[in-house]
Amino acid sequence: MRFKLLLVFLFVLSGCVSSPPEDFVFSYERNSIEDEHLDDIQSWLQKPDQTRTRTIEFNDETKGHHFLYAHSAVFSEVEVKQKDDAIILMFTNKKTEHKGPDALVKIKFNPKKIKSFVLNSE
Repeated sequence: MRFKLLLVFLFVLSGCVSSPPEDFVFSYERNSIEDEHLDDIQSWLQKPDQTRTRTIEFNDETKGHHFLYAHSAVFSEVEVKQKDDAIILMFTNKKTEHKGPDALVKIKFNPKKIKSFVLNSE
């Protein structure tokens, strides 16, 4: 009896784990932050840049949410493209004298389809 109860509990619990639809690959938005990531992103953006471009990733397996944020204080634009199972981020429009907006992009992705991210700059 306990074994059956345990199996039913595990079955119900497994139904609570969400995953992205099988056909979903990725989507992106520039200058956008999910409400649940706002505090972490603001803290991350306050830290001094160690490189020209940087990323931070959030994965929530229970909700099936996978996000990558990419930022640059050196460039003001970022292009996002897919090549096979990778997302290519090309940072362009180098700022002069640190004037102009920073490049920031939020990417929601399916980890079953996207395996890597490549950061490039001009």
